[in-house]
Amino acid sequence: MKNYLYFCKIIFGIMKHKNSVSDFIAQRNREFMRAFRIVVAQQQRFDIRKDFELVVEMPCSRFWVSEERATAIIIAMMQKKDILKMMHFSKKEMYMEIFRRVVALKEQHPEMKLYDLVFEVVNSPAPKFYYSPRYARDIYYDIRKSGKDV
Repeated sequence: MKNYLYFCKIIFGIMKHKNSVSDFIAQRNREFMRAFRIVVAQQQRFDIRKDFELVVEMPCSRFWVSEERATAIIIAMMQKKDILKMMHFSKKEMYMEIFRRVVALKEQHPEMKLYDLVFEVVNSPAPKFYYSPRYARDIYYDIRKSGKDV
């Protein structure tokens, strides 16, 4: 656990920077556009507010957070730190779901290290995107603006 505390301190010292690109962004964008197309195809007419509300509720192949960031947050939650209070509701919900799954997996595999547990959970199917509809709209326009409409 000492190694994880050290790891956590390092991670908390590193904040997400504007324009930082995660390894899974291309995959997320493909899944996001697939979900967007499914939602739009099911609607009688395009309603930007309603459509993005539906898109963020679509299931995904994984949780869209890095294993390192998720591990740092889970450690803080285990230490009863009030790390979630400043987060948007959808992010809080995502980390609470990850935490719940990590605890359940730990009960099944007590020998596994925390990072490995988090890795398994983060890379397992997620019930939704855990984004606000406004953030989903921003992602959509960023994809369209980049010309890499997938």
